[in-house]
Amino acid sequence: MSNRDMSKEKKRLCIILTSALSMNLLRKQWAHWMKHGWEVHCIAGPGDEAHNRVRAMGVKTFVVPIERNPSPIKDILTLIQLWWLLLWHRYDILHLSTPKASFFGALAGRLSFHSHLYYLVRGRAYENMTGLKRKVMNICEWLTCHLATLVVPICRELGEILVTERLCPPGRIRIVGHGSSAGIDLEIFSRTETYEKFGKYTRQELGIKPGQLVIFNIGWFRRDKGIDEFD
Repeated sequence: MSNRDMSKEKKRLCIILTSALSMNLLRKQWAHWMKHGWEVHCIAGPGDEAHNRVRAMGVKTFVVPIERNPSPIKDILTLIQLWWLLLWHRYDILHLSTPKASFFGALAGRLSFHSHLYYLVRGRAYENMTGLKRKVMNICEWLTCHLATLVVPICRELGEILVTERLCPPGRIRIVGHGSSAGIDLEIFSRTETYEKFGKYTRQELGIKPGQLVIFNIGWFRRDKGIDEFD
């Protein structure tokens, strides 16, 4: 890669995610990156539907099983697979997202001599953990933040917590605007005829009167997903 002519060749970006379903988090960003001259690859867990959908956009994807829960043998195999892939596929930027993929991606990225690792912190899965589990997760977060060259929390409060708890050096943190996970697609708020019909149908099905305020929440029924605040 040292002799590459960046003016003639596309810059290469690799996104590393734990689950194939997490590809949906990036929505229109795939097309945005490619429109601006990037060759985009993605490494994620199994999921034919998600991989095929992204491949149809022009993104090259690789399947690497990444277990959400701790599994020493499988985790070692995951790290080896990631390291091998990154050793043979050189990238200008590694974009690390979702907790476990970020940790193993940061380790594999450094072991394969990649120099630009951007860690997008969407949240902390260990927020409500205590004791030994919390200490282990803090160590993993600390290591990921220190291996990354840039840490991008999705909000200022999250960035402040990482700095306050001494998990990340303050000079390594960058916030996009006032904070953002994947930007806001304003088109989904357009009151099209299709949306109007669907809204009326849904209100009728649920027995909601016209004009009555409705607040809709999507997420796991878990404390760390904010269900207590919603109630």
